[in-house]
Amino acid sequence: MRTPLKLAAFAAGIALIFGGALGVGAAVGSPAPAATAEHDDMPGMNERPGMDGMGGSDLPTAPMPGH
Repeated sequence: MRTPLKLAAFAAGIALIFGGALGVGAAVGSPAPAATAEHDDMPGMNERPGMDGMGGSDLPTAPMPGH
């Protein structure tokens, strides 16, 4: 079999596969909306000792190297 025919058959096969996937996607429809992450999913986590948050403003900062 000649190379141009092989390449044409390959391209036609790929187009057929992608066309089929497009048809299936159109038939199925859009996916369900993604679940949203809520901050209060774990009640009681903020009441634990030592869990006051990051506290970045009250922590001492180290100087950057070279500054």
